[in-house]
Amino acid sequence: MAAENKNIRLGLPYINNVKIVAMTLAINLLCVVASMAFHSVDLEALLTDAAFFGMITAIIDTFYIKRRVDQLARKGALPARVPQNRMMEHLPQNPLALALIIGMAFAVLTPVFNALLFLFFGFTSLSFPQFLVWRMVYTWIFSAKIVELCILRYTQNDYQNNFTAVQGGGGEVKDPMPHISTLKNYFHTITEDFGFNLVVGLVTGGTVISGTSVIIFPTTRSGIVISAVILGFLVCAQMVYPVSREIWEGVQTGSIPQVPEQHPWIAKLPASPRKFTLALILPVLGSITLILWSILTFFNLEALNFFQYFVIRTACVWLLTQGVVKLSILRFTPKPEKTVTRK
Repeated sequence: MAAENKNIRLGLPYINNVKIVAMTLAINLLCVVASMAFHSVDLEALLTDAAFFGMITAIIDTFYIKRRVDQLARKGALPARVPQNRMMEHLPQNPLALALIIGMAFAVLTPVFNALLFLFFGFTSLSFPQFLVWRMVYTWIFSAKIVELCILRYTQNDYQNNFTAVQGGGGEVKDPMPHISTLKNYFHTITEDFGFNLVVGLVTGGTVISGTSVIIFPTTRSGIVISAVILGFLVCAQMVYPVSREIWEGVQTGSIPQVPEQHPWIAKLPASPRKFTLALILPVLGSITLILWSILTFFNLEALNFFQYFVIRTACVWLLTQGVVKLSILRFTPKPEKTVTRK
């Protein structure tokens, strides 16, 4: 139980993937600085570097994860239940062969992803500092995904049959493969968010209906504070409160186990989801304003059309969601001195 609680508190799977992702990040950083320092980066250079990233990252992550999984499997410390995936079982067990397959996939996927964003935002080139920041962002995201794929491969039954120890460890193995239900949820979220923002634009003057046309004014750097404040209140109402309430209810029903430890400064936050949300309003507003203004300023974006702003705000909300989930877990999973009954 202690191991399970620790995993929940940290929000990590049974293998501490922060270590390997950070190591991958450092290696990629050294490679980029050594090969491209102080040079502007055009689309061709960006795509070449992205393909290189996919291969080198897959090799580093695959060998590290196989070694860690083997160590845990010999001790019987892997989770007892692991999602089985037939496609993953068809992939090779040899780490070099697996790394090459995953590397080739990401050597294609990563350049395509970069090209779409590069063209979508109308960039002709990036300065080295701009490229470096963007490189570190997507290195972290894609490396984490590669780690999850490797973990899933080496926890499949066909590979685990090589070990005699019965696995009974805590934690959870994620299935990072996309599912139809997940894609549907993303689609509904995007369409609902899109429609909601159109309505907000009509109320605030950012959207105008002229005849049969709907005109959406661009979001400018000078006016980003107003947009950020509006977005901040929407995030608190649509994300912070529902997330904190779901975690609070999970603790009350016992579906989310509690831990005895409590962080002193987090203990000062309200113990009910409503008050917890109210306490986070100013930090959320400040964080969103800072993130949006920093992105527009750092990448020299004077104005964004609706779709460009929509992509950036979606990434911003996703980032905040990760923080709110972790903060809610830290606040609500420790055993309180008194039972809270109010929502």
